[in-house]
Amino acid sequence: SGRFFESPGSFRLDVNLIKRVRITERIGLQIRADAINFTNTPQWGDPNANINSLDFGRITSADGNRIVVLQARLTF
Repeated sequence: SGRFFESPGSFRLDVNLIKRVRITERIGLQIRADAINFTNTPQWGDPNANINSLDFGRITSADGNRIVVLQARLTF
């Protein structure tokens, strides 16, 4: 069985940064930022393979929003 349509390629870059700061000898602070899909590149869906559809062969869906999460942790 052959494939008639190929899906477009996908690219996603996830980034995280961590900074640790010593406040006193026993107390520390960790600040962290996570970015999912840092470049905000759309992730295209598969083409419509229904030959009876008006959207036959078209890509009508996309996903891939950028998500940023900030965290802080105090250790003692």
